Amino acid sequence: LALIGTDEDDGAATTTNATAAQLNDIVGVSGALSANESAYQAYIDANESNFSSPATAAEVQAMVTSVNAAQTLLASIGTDEDDGAATTTNATAAQLNDIVGVGGALSANQAAYQAYIDANGSNFSTPATAAEVQAMVTSVNNAVTLLAAIGTDEDDGVATTTNATAAQLNGII
Repeated sequence: LALIGTDEDDGAATTTNATAAQLNDIVGVSGALSANESAYQAYIDANESNFSSPATAAEVQAMVTSVNAAQTLLASIGTDEDDGAATTTNATAAQLNDIVGVGGALSANQAAYQAYIDANGSNFSTPATAAEVQAMVTSVNNAVTLLAAIGTDEDDGVATTTNATAAQLNGII
């Protein structure tokens, strides 16, 4: 716990390198998986404000729970895009933003994220990566903003000021 708290406070890369077994040995912590050890380290590095110095068991359990959910979500996104069926992931914006390396997902765009997963299978690995999910979030958010701008320009009765490019229009889901 002291090492996790120190690692998150020093601004450097995580040096704790705690194993799943070590995390599970902390009283009040369970469910850490060896397959997610590198993701736990990334979480510690990216979420310094989530830990005291020393860290508490509750803070470590919250990390384990969050990381496990994010890793499951990445696997689901990768599977959904590969199976040819409609997306069953139903990820919320909050769940997408909980993936280390992903930010900016908006609740209002959740249906568009699902549509993107269905329509852009080749953009995701199995499991999906945080970079692929961030690219989706950015693309969807930009498309929704562009559509809103086009709609506003059309409705206001004055000359269009959106100046959409062909690339932007082709990027709309």
